[in-house]
Amino acid sequence: MNKIVKSPKMSSMASSALRKVNPAEFLGLLINSYVDCYQASEQGRTERARIQASEKTALEEIRAKKEMFMAYLDKSFDERKCNFERLFSALDRAIDENDTDAAANALNSITELGKTSPFKDLMSARGFRRTLNEPGATFDF
Repeated sequence: MNKIVKSPKMSSMASSALRKVNPAEFLGLLINSYVDCYQASEQGRTERARIQASEKTALEEIRAKKEMFMAYLDKSFDERKCNFERLFSALDRAIDENDTDAAANALNSITELGKTSPFKDLMSARGFRRTLNEPGATFDF
């Protein structure tokens, strides 16, 4: 049996505690502590993996929504451009034909179209976000 060597710094309480420790019990506590630590570490790894997967999914969703939004803007501005081209063509025809009423109507339409924003159709950022998040939502461009 091992003899407990007392150092001058060891208190009587510490040496008394060492004499009362069952080595098998101490080893069991040590193993349990190691297992608990290992399980906590594994849970942490699992949680980090879950967060990384969630992050990847969220980023893919953001990219997809960005693409949809950019496509909406492209189509919206293309439509707006076509409308302006059509109205300016009408204005040119009215000027060529010296039709002041048609010219006034074309200018009025150009002014009204210029006052509107292609973003008004988005209603609000919240409304658009809700629409994007709706399962099965479709967008016609």
